[in-house]
Amino acid sequence: MLGADANYPALNLTYTWAATSVPAGAALPAFSVNGSNAAKNTTASFTQAGSYTLQVKITDPGGLTTTSNVVVTVNQTLTSIAVSPATAALNENQT
Repeated sequence: MLGADANYPALNLTYTWAATSVPAGAALPAFSVNGSNAAKNTTASFTQAGSYTLQVKITDPGGLTTTSNVVVTVNQTLTSIAVSPATAALNENQT
């Protein structure tokens, strides 16, 4: 997300991210950087799959603000799998 302001250089703008909607039972996402100019390139981390609405508020040094929303769909990713028993011997056509 990039903002522009005719009265201030882009490096003087502050970006503040928040989640305005999360799936039921989900924790709020964590942002790698927030509340600074560097937050224009933040990374959001999620703990649960679902649909999230994220809002960024861009503020200039004079206190003027604008906001923008984006809907993000997070898909679940397998991170590990356990098979039990660890080994098994089967003959052909057995289950």
